[in-house]
Amino acid sequence: MVLFIDDQVCDTYFKSLKVLEDSKIFVNRKKRELSNSDRVLYVAQREYATISPSVNCQNFCHIASDSATTCIIVILIEHLTKSISLAHFDGADTLNGIKKMINELMYLYSKSSYCNRDPRFDLYLFGGFLDSKNLSIKLFNEIIYACSQSKEKIDLRIDVTLNTNTTIQNNENRPIVYGVSVDIITAEIDVSSSSCCCPDFLLRNTRLLFSKNQSIVSVYDLKDQCIIIPEFSIFVNNNLYQLLELPDDVYLKLSSTSPHCQPENFVLSGKSTIKFVLKYKSKDLFKNKHRRYFLTEKCKWEMLDKDHKLLS
Repeated sequence: MVLFIDDQVCDTYFKSLKVLEDSKIFVNRKKRELSNSDRVLYVAQREYATISPSVNCQNFCHIASDSATTCIIVILIEHLTKSISLAHFDGADTLNGIKKMINELMYLYSKSSYCNRDPRFDLYLFGGFLDSKNLSIKLFNEIIYACSQSKEKIDLRIDVTLNTNTTIQNNENRPIVYGVSVDIITAEIDVSSSSCCCPDFLLRNTRLLFSKNQSIVSVYDLKDQCIIIPEFSIFVNNNLYQLLELPDDVYLKLSSTSPHCQPENFVLSGKSTIKFVLKYKSKDLFKNKHRRYFLTEKCKWEMLDKDHKLLS
C-alpha cells in the first residue's frame, strides 16, 4: 500500500490535520474565470488528460475541469517532471482511470532526464459533497482504494471533497468548489470555472450521454500535442423528442444526480446535446479515425485532419 498521508503509509483514509487545514485554505481562494484566451486544455466528465510542462506546453497554459457536483476531479502531479494528469470521475471506470493517469505520467517520467531517480506523485481531490444518495462517498472511496493499490508512491496533499466541500443552502447540502484549473508551468491550482469547453463539446457530451462505452478516455494526444475525441457509436433512445418537450424543471429532476445544485447551463447543455444527436445520429462523424484538434496562435480551434470539420 503506497498512498501516503502526512508521510504515513495508509490503506484506508484517515483525517490529517495538515491536509484538512490546507484544504480549508484552498476552499476560500478567489475563483478564477477562464476563457478562450487563457488557452485551456479542458477535461469534461468521464475524461482525463496528461500534459508535461517541458514537452507539451506549447499550445496550452492551463488544464481544467468544472461542473463537478457528485463527481470528483482528481489531479496527479509527478514531483520530478512536474507532469500533470487531471481526470473528471463520475463513478464509472474509476480504478482503470487512475491506472491510466499513472501510466501516462510514468511514460513522461521514463522519457525524462530524471528516470534514474524514484518518481513520486502528489494527489489533489476536488468536488463531490455530502449528497443524499451517498454517490460522492462511494466515488471517493473508489479513488482512495485505487491510489492505495498503485505501486507508485502517492502523497495526498489537498482533499476538497465531502465534508470539506459541503455547504448548506435552503436546508440542502451543496458543493462549494465545482471546478479547478492547474497552471501547466507553475503547477499552481486554482478554484475556477471555464467558458471554453470546446472543441466540439456537444460531441464530447454525446459520448457521455449516448454511448454504451462507460470507460474514461484520454482527450489529449501526448505525441501530437492535440485534443482528441476517440471514435464511439451513438446509442439513441426512442424518447428523445419527448425529453426535449419536457419543462426545464422536470428535465432537470429526471437527468441529474443532484438537480438542486447543478450549474445554470445544465438543462441547456443537455437539450442542446439531444438536438445534436438527432441531427447527426445517422452520419459518420469519425471516418474510421479519431477526431483531432489543435489550438492556433489566435486561440481558434482547427481540425488536424482535412476530411473532418468542426460540428455545431
